[in-house]
Amino acid sequence: MLAAGSALVRPRGLPGAERLFDIDTLDGARRLTGHLRGRDGYAAVVAGAGFVGLEAATALAARGRVLLVDRSPVVGDGLGPGPRPVIEAALDDLGIERRLGTTVAEVGDGHAVLSDGTVVEADAVVWSAGLRASDLTRQISGDLDPLGRVPVDRRLRALPEVFAAGDTVAAPFDDAAAILAAADHVRLDLPFFPEEGTVPAA
Repeated sequence: MLAAGSALVRPRGLPGAERLFDIDTLDGARRLTGHLRGRDGYAAVVAGAGFVGLEAATALAARGRVLLVDRSPVVGDGLGPGPRPVIEAALDDLGIERRLGTTVAEVGDGHAVLSDGTVVEADAVVWSAGLRASDLTRQISGDLDPLGRVPVDRRLRALPEVFAAGDTVAAPFDDAAAILAAADHVRLDLPFFPEEGTVPAA
């Protein structure tokens, strides 16, 4: 069984990258929690409208204003068109603004600059624009998807004697998309992100 997880693809050469937050690890989620604790009405920018970015944006929207940005012209691009109407309706219900076809080009003190030159208010910028499966997947298959995930059948079998699960897997969903089982550390049933001693969602 291969279940070695994934890692966030961090931006290179992004001015102000040291100010970015992420929810890729429990420590990262706690850092974000501590930064925004007691700041109801904050402004947050989430870079990346994939599975993890969508979950981060919806959690953050409970207590603040959220701008979701992505280079793609659509939200949830890697999830395929099937769930998109439901995703968009949920984002609308939560008041999450979208700026598609753009991304974060710079992170400043209390603001972010988008790639189209727009300056937006940002008490926190959360980076979720991409993940890469564990390099161990290369030992299983040479036929990896663009995220480095192993193709499996509907029983999660990668090879006759090897199964894979979680972020290492590109499991078929339909003709348009593979399932993305990303493990981040957002808990939608909590007031915000995990506190000390809680168990992260997987």
